[in-house]
This record gives sequence, C-alpha cells and structure tokens, in this order.
Amino acid sequence: MHVASHLTGSRTQLRETSASKFSGSITSMIVGVFLVGVFLLRLGFGGDLFKGGVVKTHERIVSIEHKMIDAYNASDTPQDASKGVAEAVAKLKKIKTEHLNKQYKGALQDYIKALQKWSLALKRGDPIKADEFDDLRIDETRRLNEIYEKQPEVVTPLRF
Repeated sequence: MHVASHLTGSRTQLRETSASKFSGSITSMIVGVFLVGVFLLRLGFGGDLFKGGVVKTHERIVSIEHKMIDAYNASDTPQDASKGVAEAVAKLKKIKTEHLNKQYKGALQDYIKALQKWSLALKRGDPIKADEFDDLRIDETRRLNEIYEKQPEVVTPLRF
C-alpha cells in the first residue's frame, strides 16, 4: 500500500504515474539546490548579501584609507602626499550615507573634514599643521571604529 492509502484509510491500491515520478525528481532537485546554496553561504560565498549598511560602508572606508596611506608612504614630497589624500576625500564623498545612522554619518563627515584639512596642510608644506591634522584624522578614525564596533549585527533584507 502507498502512503496516501494509509493516510486516507482507503484499501484501494494506488499506482505510480509518470506525473508522480516527475514530481518526486523535481522535489529532489529543489532540495539539492537549496543544500548547495546553504553550503556556499557557509563557506563565505554571497556573504556580502547579508551585511548591514554600516558594515559595507565601513569596509569601503577601510579600503580607501589603506590605499591613501600606501600612496602617502610612497610619496616623495608633502605636495605629492596631499594628492593621495585628496583622492581619498573625493572617493569618501561619493559614499551614499542616507542609510547610515546619525552617529556614524556624523563621524564619517568629521573624518572627511579632518582629511581635507590634512591634505591642505600637506599641499601648503606646513609640517606643524600637517601633523596636527594627521592626529585629528587618527582620532576620527578611532571614533569611526568605536561606533562600528558597537553596531549590532544587522541583516540587510534582499531586494529583488
């Protein structure tokens, strides 16, 4: 007897049809695809889909900062260094901030202002002001990191 016969209490023998064979194979395929998807997500593929806005933004800022510091360290003159900082400022200004919370958004704006001041001091060749604004940049970087670390893990909903 088939399962359906047991569930309904019927004594009539049910036979397997081509439709039931097709349905069973499709169900097996769907389950297989789902399991592969879960496996890939656990490995790290597609993990970016589930990151919150602050996390994505912070990772982008960190990447820009690393490139800026590499350019700064590779420069021969303060004027050359100011170009790398100015490029970082331009990239940071392009980041969309409407999805960020007020605190992080404010810290990001203060960080950008500190970079602008640092770039200007480097361009003018003023080492005292450049050091002062570099310290301010480091303070603002710490502030961004502190706010980031206090963020709850938020899952961004997928949009189709």
